Amino acid sequence: MSERVRNTRRHRLHDEIVDLVRAGGTNAGIAAQLGCCKRAVARVRDIIGLPAPARSTTRSQKLAARSFPDGDHVGWSGLRGPTGTPRIRVFDTSLPASHVAFQDRAKREPVGIVKAVCDYPHCLNGAHLSDEIERRRVRTQERALYGLDEHWDVCTKGLHDWDTWGRISPDLSLYCAACNTERAARSRSARIEEGNTS
Repeated sequence: MSERVRNTRRHRLHDEIVDLVRAGGTNAGIAAQLGCCKRAVARVRDIIGLPAPARSTTRSQKLAARSFPDGDHVGWSGLRGPTGTPRIRVFDTSLPASHVAFQDRAKREPVGIVKAVCDYPHCLNGAHLSDEIERRRVRTQERALYGLDEHWDVCTKGLHDWDTWGRISPDLSLYCAACNTERAARSRSARIEEGNTS
């Protein structure tokens, strides 16, 4: 049986790939960052004799393996959801990578949606991420600075309490998340009903 012949032809991005391989990048991450295929990265890795890094097993390891620094921001080279949101697969489920990055920074599970406060699309820098609790705290302080009135205890419908459902929009106006969700559901139902009668 003959020994496998190693392909030593240099890739057009050989030097860039070597630098990223030596920095500990994964084949998929390097391929996504440089816009080449994973096989090219694997071939360069084989040429220089560096084995592939061990597979990541924890959520934080998976985040680190598929994210890359981009100035003050952190980009993503891994799995994405239908809307482009970075996702991390853990066994048979997937979760937003932003939740993992937030939890690594805050040392607690996020509450509600995790959003980046910067303008970098889907930034995963933990310092740029906030959950519902942090956004409400910051916006409450901003409202106090402007001398705006206190929040309500129960929404205008008298159904939902502030602690659970109260939210503050970026323009610092107060709203009830439950009432907004119910209103959106009624609007969707009306559009569907209208589409069925046409």
